[in-house]
Amino acid sequence: MPDVGRVAVIGSGVVGACVGYYLAREGVNVLMVDAQRPGELTTRASLAWVNASAKAEHQAYFALNFAGCREYERLVGELPGASWWNPTGHLRWDYRDERELVDAVQQLRGRGYPAEVWEAGRVQTLLEPHVAFPSPAALVALFPSESWVDGPNLVRTLVDAAVEMGATTAFGSMLRKINVVGAAVSSIELGGGETYPVEKVVNAAGPGAAGVARLLGRVLPMRDSPGLAVRVQTSRDLVARVIHPTGIAIRPDGPGRVFLLVRSVEPALRKAGRASEQLGDEVKRIAAQTLPELARASVVETRVGYRPVPVDGFPAIGKAIDIDGYYEAVTHSGITLGPIVGRLLAAEIIHGDIDPLVSPFRASRFHSE
Repeated sequence: MPDVGRVAVIGSGVVGACVGYYLAREGVNVLMVDAQRPGELTTRASLAWVNASAKAEHQAYFALNFAGCREYERLVGELPGASWWNPTGHLRWDYRDERELVDAVQQLRGRGYPAEVWEAGRVQTLLEPHVAFPSPAALVALFPSESWVDGPNLVRTLVDAAVEMGATTAFGSMLRKINVVGAAVSSIELGGGETYPVEKVVNAAGPGAAGVARLLGRVLPMRDSPGLAVRVQTSRDLVARVIHPTGIAIRPDGPGRVFLLVRSVEPALRKAGRASEQLGDEVKRIAAQTLPELARASVVETRVGYRPVPVDGFPAIGKAIDIDGYYEAVTHSGITLGPIVGRLLAAEIIHGDIDPLVSPFRASRFHSE
């Protein structure tokens, strides 16, 4: 293996944790850096839905996400236990009409993607007895190979595995400076005054990635995209998989809990600038139209998460600028893409290999002014 020196991975959400894990697995000297605890910001507020079915409009992005889904089969085999992994499938009926639903399923099946059309009555009888469907004859799209993960649990597992393979960590202190000598990364400095000699830096800082890029004078244009994650405690398990009724996303969140995400409240969230009890109750009210028992349940957490979305909506992966040793791994859908991006970026850092899956999403397409 080429001697790549020490690599600092900035950010320990799911993408950063995957990058650190795959580098450490190949014997690289890895330093994992985060101002917070691993997996406690965007990852904890994520729907954590592993899928490519929602990315069918863009062929290259669909292919990358489809590969991301398959990558989990490899990762689950590598990490003992995998208590974070929930391969339960996904149900969706939030299409404009049934013609659109059928067309979407047929398009995906034509690309080799597992997808089926069921009637709601069959779904309710066999899969989701607590869900109120529009009618028994309504059509529902089933994606049996899709999954959801316990994001924070996955991140902890990846970090622990990386440390076992020799990685070191510096959590709880913010990155303050990236030092460059002769157009090459030479060291990083943290807010507590610590300095670490490094030869390479991976910017996997999620919503904070633009700030990390600015330390090198780079402009990484990002969207400001907040979302409201709501967790509800229930008296029993009400849903078994990720579901998309009209206007809401719902998934299990451990025994007797559900996770809710509603896009329609995001304008109010942006205006208020913070989560509120009223917004949490509004999300629960919308969810109760699909899961009536939620009307009597208690909201236990409302959390704002900022989606790390480059301005054109696609990932920024790989060597970004002419400074030797600086790379980016910044993307929405980090739960789906984390493992595939982590493995392919590790191959680029170690061997200089750029996989065709990520070549359309090179970070260098964003040129600093």
